[in-house]
Amino acid sequence: LEDGSASTPALAFRDDLNTGIFSGGADEFNIATGGTERVVIDSSGRVQIGTTVGWGSNARLHVSNTSSNCFVVISAADNGNSVLTFSDTAATTRGALDYDHDGDFLGITTAGSERVRIDSSGNVLINTTQAFNSLNGRGNLVVGSGSGNEGITIFTGTSNTGGITFADGTSGDAAYRGQLEYSHSADAMTFNTAASERMRIDSAGTILFGTTS
Repeated sequence: LEDGSASTPALAFRDDLNTGIFSGGADEFNIATGGTERVVIDSSGRVQIGTTVGWGSNARLHVSNTSSNCFVVISAADNGNSVLTFSDTAATTRGALDYDHDGDFLGITTAGSERVRIDSSGNVLINTTQAFNSLNGRGNLVVGSGSGNEGITIFTGTSNTGGITFADGTSGDAAYRGQLEYSHSADAMTFNTAASERMRIDSAGTILFGTTS
């Protein structure tokens, strides 16, 4: 075959001469439809769909649509699983992104075990598969397996603050009606209600109610 091009593929269909295969360069395989290149397999074995821009030798598959949204769909039976698997050279599954269509949940696996699950209600479960929907809606985030020590860490800079906020709106005072906040610069823990500080435990362990000094 001649090398051909996207508009005139080397191997095309008799009634559709701008759709077929061609070679865009040495050791390269290309597929065109409608006179436009759609797929490239380059000399390194990298596959590029909708693009000719590579992302380095480690990127084996690049899917792109620069003019609109871009989706990759993994479809399975209604009672099956759609899985994106990460394995080692021994073909052992080490990581996975797994959607269970029967249970309607998304699982994230590392080191061969599920670590995070987003269930059908949108609850996020970390190191557990047990949801707690009965706790007045307080089971949106569950951490822990129930068999050992568990915790959540908020990591900030030495002059910054870390906190947990309780909101009933998205702006102004409504965005932070209640707050539990730790100031690393002052080494103080503060407690807010109605968008105002009500209690403080300072760096000396003194508890202050309705005042900051």
